[in-house]
Amino acid sequence: MSTMFNLNLLLSKEEVNSKGKSMDQCLEGLFHKRGSTREMALAMLVDKFCKKLQNEFLVNKCSTLLYQCFNSVKRGSSKEIYLASRLIGFLSITIGCKDDLAHKVLEDAFPPLSEALQSKCDPIEISSLLDCLAITTFVGGDDLSETERSMQLMWQFFHPKLGDNMVAPTPSAMVLTTAVSAWSFLLSTMDVLKVNKSCWKESVSYFSDLLDHDDLSVRLAAAEAIALIFEMGSLEKFCSEAKNSNEQLVHEGSKCQESHSDIEGLKEKILNQMTNLSLEAGDEDVPKNDSEKKLIDDVLRFLEDNVCLKTTVKIGRSGLNISTWSRFLRVNFLMRFLGPGFVKHMQENEFLHDVFDFKPKEKQHISSENQLLLNMFTYDYEEVVLKNFYQGNPWKLEEEEEIEGRQPYQKKKMSACPNPALKKAKNQVRRQNRLISQTRNAGHMAVGLEGEDLKDN
Repeated sequence: MSTMFNLNLLLSKEEVNSKGKSMDQCLEGLFHKRGSTREMALAMLVDKFCKKLQNEFLVNKCSTLLYQCFNSVKRGSSKEIYLASRLIGFLSITIGCKDDLAHKVLEDAFPPLSEALQSKCDPIEISSLLDCLAITTFVGGDDLSETERSMQLMWQFFHPKLGDNMVAPTPSAMVLTTAVSAWSFLLSTMDVLKVNKSCWKESVSYFSDLLDHDDLSVRLAAAEAIALIFEMGSLEKFCSEAKNSNEQLVHEGSKCQESHSDIEGLKEKILNQMTNLSLEAGDEDVPKNDSEKKLIDDVLRFLEDNVCLKTTVKIGRSGLNISTWSRFLRVNFLMRFLGPGFVKHMQENEFLHDVFDFKPKEKQHISSENQLLLNMFTYDYEEVVLKNFYQGNPWKLEEEEEIEGRQPYQKKKMSACPNPALKKAKNQVRRQNRLISQTRNAGHMAVGLEGEDLKDN
């Protein structure tokens, strides 16, 4: 989303470069009196949590790190609050559900986050705190009441309840988008049968109003929330007015018909709004993003014809299939929050594996000895292979199967190897990599330590 705050907008490359600094050194920086030092330490810690799951560090330093983040939330600048909120979220999602520690993190974090949300007015601070609350609740919330407690706090930012003589403040587009996205993210984790009808009775009507908002990011967040609610069913829980028991007994028949009519009218209104959004997104004179237009069209198709969402998120060599709006909202929110750390956590974080029932393909590794040999004989034909690869015509090395008493035949350029031992090693590496590369696309070539292989046909 264009209005979402990004770490790159806050920090320079030098500030997020955590090389040369240990986790303990970064943690020590959080105790410094100077705000800029704490900001740099937080940036380095966020960077380290992005690049690697810091499970060992959190064994003994979790509480210390958490409470220093709380101090930054209370007294820090907008940048410091943003970074501390992200770090709390990374800490929670790294812990997962181990030994109820994530639940303790939520219980400890809710009071300072709630206090900060009620006292802050800067959009950046509020947005980062809402994201943090959503993540900690997602991981550490044990029951429905804890999830609804956080959702009620988020609800106040886009649907405040004030007195008759009070005017509700207009939230910024950034806060509105974040609040709706965080609320929808938590709703996607709930069982619709347990949803409290009295809490969210006006939600669909309000989200319908947001479809006419001036900011596109707000309209997209509202469209996602509406699609999720329609997918969950029990629409009356999100759009009908509460009735007292006497009214239900006296006017039961007429009220039910009126309620059904209201719901159908609301559905028709939303369909018209989504149709207008789709036409606007397809207007050649209006600047648009292909992903935004696709989202609008997907929601419209779902509301009109109940066509399920189908897409796949590429994670390394694996693919995460998405066919429901609840799954889409969870993945989308985590991608935005984790940023460059999303792929790393999806590949190695067991908590996320359980959440999405996702099992990544194991990486294929080349041993250090074979890697050294591979580097030694790659130089003489690497340029030719890459040249043909980018021209769409990968060069295939011609080899015959080994026959007793006969060495494999290769093109003359490839066979220039005065060292017989090295030549034998080359052939061994080729055979090993040929087995590894059977599952890779033809022509792909990548030599590295992260399990990537040389395609050698």
